[in-house]
Amino acid sequence: MNPTTIRPTFILRQTTGILRKTMFSTQPPAADRLRCIFEEYRQQNYSQELPSRFRKEMVQAMLRRSQRHDSRIHLEEVRRVLANIGASEKISQEELHEIFHGDDGVDVKQMIMYL
Repeated sequence: MNPTTIRPTFILRQTTGILRKTMFSTQPPAADRLRCIFEEYRQQNYSQELPSRFRKEMVQAMLRRSQRHDSRIHLEEVRRVLANIGASEKISQEELHEIFHGDDGVDVKQMIMYL
């Protein structure tokens, strides 16, 4: 490979982490706090797994416990998972209400962004 030739896929792989971190700057500070809580848990308990697997398992755990079966993740499910991982005291109920707009819930794609 010529030293002056840069492959676009290589640049994309290098900048994906940067894009992921800056992409959520419009989210409320509570969303960043929730993301940090889950990231800390992932690093401690899922360090040998891919981050995508961790996100998938967390979302499945939240949907499995859902009583509504509407493909949305509601505040109650997130509270339950936070309690199960021992992190319920790390974020206030007001902050959770701010993220989940009361108890309207969020769709799975948005929840994955919080993980």
